[in-house]
Amino acid sequence: MGGYVGALFALIGVVLLYRTLKTQRVASELQNFETKYFELIKMHRDNVAEIEIKETSGRRVFVLLVPRMRCALDIVRAIAQTYSQQLTKQELLHVAYYCLFLALGQIRLACS
Repeated sequence: MGGYVGALFALIGVVLLYRTLKTQRVASELQNFETKYFELIKMHRDNVAEIEIKETSGRRVFVLLVPRMRCALDIVRAIAQTYSQQLTKQELLHVAYYCLFLALGQIRLACS
């Protein structure tokens, strides 16, 4: 009788040990994800704080960029329509984004 009970307790111990290790692994993965996530948020905040256009810096730069992005989007739509190009909304946004950040001077003149 003692041999069966001892084996049963050993089996239960192994099962509980397996569950504990599995739970710890999941908790460790979650903690690693949270650490990376909050580190990326911190890096994003630092990057935003360093953005500067003329006298404007930080988050206020985005207030200046939104109207220019809309203007670039209007220009891209007009050019696409002129050349009979059927672009999806995502493609229009990609081209407008590239125009805004790669050719900011020309767009500023066209939107002024």
